Amino acid sequence: MRLFATGRALRASSARWAIASPRRSIRIPLSQFSEPLAEKRRDWSSSAIRRSSDNTDADQKLATRPSAPKSLTIEGQTYLADQWTNTPKTILSHVGRRLYLDENHPLAITRQLIESQFPGPAYGNYTEKNPVVSTAQNFDVLGFPLDHPGRSRTDTYYINEKTVLRTHTSAHQQAYFQQISRNESTRPEEVGYTVVADVYRRDAIDRSHYPIFHQMEGAMLWKRPDNEPLKHASQTAAAIMEDVNKIPAHDVEVEDPNPTIHAQRNPLQAEYHSEEEVEAIAAHLKRSLERMVIKIFTEASKAAA
Repeated sequence: MRLFATGRALRASSARWAIASPRRSIRIPLSQFSEPLAEKRRDWSSSAIRRSSDNTDADQKLATRPSAPKSLTIEGQTYLADQWTNTPKTILSHVGRRLYLDENHPLAITRQLIESQFPGPAYGNYTEKNPVVSTAQNFDVLGFPLDHPGRSRTDTYYINEKTVLRTHTSAHQQAYFQQISRNESTRPEEVGYTVVADVYRRDAIDRSHYPIFHQMEGAMLWKRPDNEPLKHASQTAAAIMEDVNKIPAHDVEVEDPNPTIHAQRNPLQAEYHSEEEVEAIAAHLKRSLERMVIKIFTEASKAAA
């Protein structure tokens, strides 16, 4: 078996925490095939009587078209609708299915395999059942600019101007980082998390896309000194490498031609972290993801045997 690493995620804060974010999306469409579109044949007529009848029918259809809802009820909570509301009942009907908690569903099996590679007490394994989040959680705190395409009503399901169906599990990222910070005195051993949830985007349906899919992401944090953390970068890097060495090694050949730091593609942000810290976090991230992938495909091979 050979793994080919084509990308990685890396984040680091400028304050007390160095962050590795082993985040990957798991997109499993709920339906593989969409219904074929019925081909409509236009009925041409030069008859004034027929044209008049057609216009009358169109007026009647327009008059009976349902008005926009004044509110939406999701998971027992009612939200006022406004000019931003664009979430149809067909999408809302899928909320609450929580396939990732059905122990016999492939999503739940995959979730459990991933969680087994990020176990407690170092990691807390979480699910986020309610998909309704604020635009601040989904976009603002993550640094999405105001003109980002993801904010568009053509890309995102809006409940109202300030509320959406989450487009990614990162909508909960800030909350988990804050939780880890709060737990420093009560549960200091938990320095990472994984979270899985259903997410929603206004994708066109095809063989590999569906408006509802699932993501799972995780992160681990290392504490840095309060004062002048960059002066203690070697100390932080050493702590990270100590954790890297705790992850069991494997014998799978991994090809990774991309350097961790690249002047154009991924430049070092020297004002926030040192090269030594970056390399240590990348090593931890890659070793973690490699073990995760090996675990999933090993178990899949056993099941197929």
